[in-house]
Amino acid sequence: MKKQIVYGEKIRTNNQTFAGIAELWQRVAKRGDKAPLYAVYHNYESDEKGDYDLLIGTTIPDILLSDITLGKNNYLTFAVDTKKEQGVYEKWCEIWATDLKRLYTTDYEYYDVNGEITIFIAVKD
Repeated sequence: MKKQIVYGEKIRTNNQTFAGIAELWQRVAKRGDKAPLYAVYHNYESDEKGDYDLLIGTTIPDILLSDITLGKNNYLTFAVDTKKEQGVYEKWCEIWATDLKRLYTTDYEYYDVNGEITIFIAVKD
């Protein structure tokens, strides 16, 4: 994958409380960008049980927003069943239940304008 810069709004949260995630999605949705969305998980404290930063945004440059560069990791991809209301959460539960050798560097969800959603997990080579 070539380097990709994502510009968006960022919060610090975790998978026990999911604090602020719904509000972050609402703020990003109000911007009305007509481009694929990325939900980027990074700056992990430890693993899926620790705190992490979540940045939601697009590749549309905006100097007023936070940014992160996606790139050089080796990623495994997981397609989300978009027919299910909780498809993204269910796919994450499947990922957490595996014994993947995750890097806990930068993982992300890619929301294509055609409605497809793919989760990218950084793993060791």
